Amino acid sequence: MYRTYWGLRQNPFASTYDPRFFFMTEDQEMAVRQFLEVYTENKAVMMLLGPVGVGKTYLCKLIAAQLNDVGVKIAHMITPRLNAEMFCYEVARKLGLPGNNDYGVCAQDLYDRMSDCGGNCPAVLILDEAQTITDEMTFEAIRIMLDFDKNGRILHTLLMSGQDSLVQRLRSHKSLNQRIVMRHSLKPYTEAESSEYIDFRLKAAGAATQIFDKESKATIHNIARGIPRVINALCDTAMTIAADERFLKINPGLVERAQERIAPIM
Repeated sequence: MYRTYWGLRQNPFASTYDPRFFFMTEDQEMAVRQFLEVYTENKAVMMLLGPVGVGKTYLCKLIAAQLNDVGVKIAHMITPRLNAEMFCYEVARKLGLPGNNDYGVCAQDLYDRMSDCGGNCPAVLILDEAQTITDEMTFEAIRIMLDFDKNGRILHTLLMSGQDSLVQRLRSHKSLNQRIVMRHSLKPYTEAESSEYIDFRLKAAGAATQIFDKESKATIHNIARGIPRVINALCDTAMTIAADERFLKINPGLVERAQERIAPIM
């Protein structure tokens, strides 16, 4: 492992969720603010879009953690590729219900659960990778759940995250599509953000010296096209090569060698 070589406490470019390593861009901050506005204004749906690896799942986890800290009921569906019955069952389970395979009973249980607060503190349903939903009736189940209301307030707010193909999928579900009050497309990092991101994560891991020079960070940005997941893979691989060969700093040549190693995932 290269952590000892570079004097690090942790792996700076691990793909697992750790809020200490979350680098927030202005674009991401705007997405969070927009969703919190949708939630506090008791509106129905926000759609979060973006290409593979841009950080949608990471941002969804951050939002879920922040809301959970203040007592909001969260049903975070990481893999919503379920039929309508199983989808409803899983949402109920994540909200603390035993769940029921009978769709009608499960829907009623969900309504009762969400009504506990009298509509004053609505639950949040987060659907990550929503473009992977294959059962069209699952979209209808989502639409029905959005009809849950009490005393003039909806009982849950939906954050639907997915790739751009989700827009096309929802065109055939007009009633659900019309409930989307906010859309935000996450953008890849700029070159400056890529450089700041690399430095931020290294510092969070305990780096005391600069490991990547300016040119190597520019090379990483150009190869990764500003996609954080690819930046992570390039940095991690380049640091491994450099540690094995006892380099003191990473240069563009090492980054290009890292690119050759990870080419299949790019």
